[in-house]
Amino acid sequence: MDRTLTVVAGHQVAVAAERALIHAVPRLLAATVHIDHAPAEARTGRSAAPNL
Repeated sequence: MDRTLTVVAGHQVAVAAERALIHAVPRLLAATVHIDHAPAEARTGRSAAPNL
């Protein structure tokens, strides 16, 4: 999550992600989405996410 976003904006992102997951995955009734700030290396242009 972009460090400049507010807690409210982060919550809105989490809710949108939860709704998208529930809509996209058959029989999924609920999802827990945890939002965390982006690590410092994400701001350097390198990916902080593992290659999946």
